[in-house]
This record gives sequence, structure tokens and C-alpha cells, in this order.
Amino acid sequence: MAFDIGANIGSYSLPLARRFQSVIALEPNPRDFQVLQKNVAANLLENVRTERVALSDFTGEVPLYVRHGGASSLNATHYGLKYHNSIVVRVLRLDDLPDIRGRVDFLKIDAEGSELAILRGGMKVIHEFAPTIALEVHCESAIQDGKCKCAICDFLRENGYALETIGGMATPTQVHWVWAAPAAS
Repeated sequence: MAFDIGANIGSYSLPLARRFQSVIALEPNPRDFQVLQKNVAANLLENVRTERVALSDFTGEVPLYVRHGGASSLNATHYGLKYHNSIVVRVLRLDDLPDIRGRVDFLKIDAEGSELAILRGGMKVIHEFAPTIALEVHCESAIQDGKCKCAICDFLRENGYALETIGGMATPTQVHWVWAAPAAS
């Protein structure tokens, strides 16, 4: 089973559906979620379940800040952008998602600055299944001795992962991409 956390319109959900028996695609933005559902239906993907929900380290409801053109975040100051409105969205912890059946093998997380909260809210899943994690990290890579020492990368290492920084860029803020695999025993 794979999770596409921050699925947007399904750019990763669709290829994941060809590699995994089941995919759970999570997207809180209602506009993007609607396109995600249409993409899943148009591709006849019966193994992809879509949920309009955000993940974090708590359960409840929060504002999702939305910008004309589609960018959205749970953080009103993310990227230093001006968001045009907000909508209230449901938030769950990964550990509290209903109907997780089978082994969790892969997590893709692109959540516009909520990465660490999502990981903290999924510690049971992470410890039980040790999935591979592909992560877009919304902070500057802090390289020391050849390793990124940002809070998210340190958190993953502390929880038994070997990391590879596979890219990065400076858009309005720094972003880097991390491939996290369970460290060999």
C-alpha cells in the first residue's frame, strides 16, 4: 500500500497505482481534490482511494489558505505568498486514518511545510511498517559533513532512516527532496 499525501491532482497517485496494490490519495484543497477524483476515474483506477483531508499531528479542523491559481497551505505565511481566502478543512493524523488494511510500503509527502507534523502524526505507521518515504521538505537543506541536518532530516534519521537528498531548488523559499529508506539492521 502507498500513500500520496498532498496528492494535488494525482500526478503521483496515477503512477503509484501501477506499482502498488492500493493507493490512498489525500488532498485537502477541494478544487484539486475534484480534479484528482476525475483523474482517478478517467484512468479507471479501482485501486486508488481518495480522501479530502489534510494530515498533521492532531485531529480537528483548520483553515486551508488558498491562493488564486491553486497554491494552498495550512500555514498562512508559507512561501511568503498572499493567500486570497481560506476554507476550513478536516485534519487527521496518519495513525488515525480509518481502514488502513495491509502493509504500508511507501509514503509520498508534499504538504507545503507540514512535513514534520505529518511524520509525528504517523509514528505508529512508521514504526510498525518502516515504509520508504519520498518527501518534499520546505526548508533550506542544512548540509554538515555531507548530510542534511534540518529538523525533518534529523527526525527521520533518529527514527531509523537512511537519507539521500535527491534535489532542491529556491523558489520563493528553499525546498529540497529527500528519499528516506529504512536503515539496514
